[in-house]
Amino acid sequence: MSTAGPYSDESINRIYQSLFCDNLALYDSSNSDYPWDALFGESSAALGELLINPSSDPRIQLLAANQLRNLDLLPPTNRLLGIVLEVNLPEGLDTLAAYKNGVATYINHSEKSIFWDSPTEESNLLTNQLFESGEKIYKKLSPWPQDRLDPPHTNHLRINFLAEQGLYFGQGPISMLLNDTLARPTLITATNLMRYLVDTPLNQTR
Repeated sequence: MSTAGPYSDESINRIYQSLFCDNLALYDSSNSDYPWDALFGESSAALGELLINPSSDPRIQLLAANQLRNLDLLPPTNRLLGIVLEVNLPEGLDTLAAYKNGVATYINHSEKSIFWDSPTEESNLLTNQLFESGEKIYKKLSPWPQDRLDPPHTNHLRINFLAEQGLYFGQGPISMLLNDTLARPTLITATNLMRYLVDTPLNQTR
């Protein structure tokens, strides 16, 4: 399978692609354990169960929603479950992904990665703030009807909103969006979350 992406390391590209929760081919189709058996099956009922199960990981729910859309079935709700920020600096691409359950991943342009799988009170506060401000942008956007775009151009950024009914995003020059009344609070909170992940020794770094 293709793991093409913006980074030189193929394993980092695979992680980057998986952050968007829109490509089941990145995962092992021979896994018969739950929830993978439901994700790789074609039962709309099983996929729907993943969406409404309160214990489901948001990333699993996004994969299930994507599979339902592939079956031409639109999920009945449109919850925002993930936010992925891509910032293309002259040095390379920084990517921060945060999910509704407080899990996060940060890929630095140097290709060092942080996997935040054990949320803290502080990280949950920052994540909640990120989703609160992100919801205000997401609700003003329309779903992207085409394949996901390549990363933004140098000195540009993109805020991706991962919802049950599809991908929404806003993008533009970094300097412009930092001065945008709607985008600025989301970008500031995302930066604070990224700094917290980097500075907190509880993370898992590779």
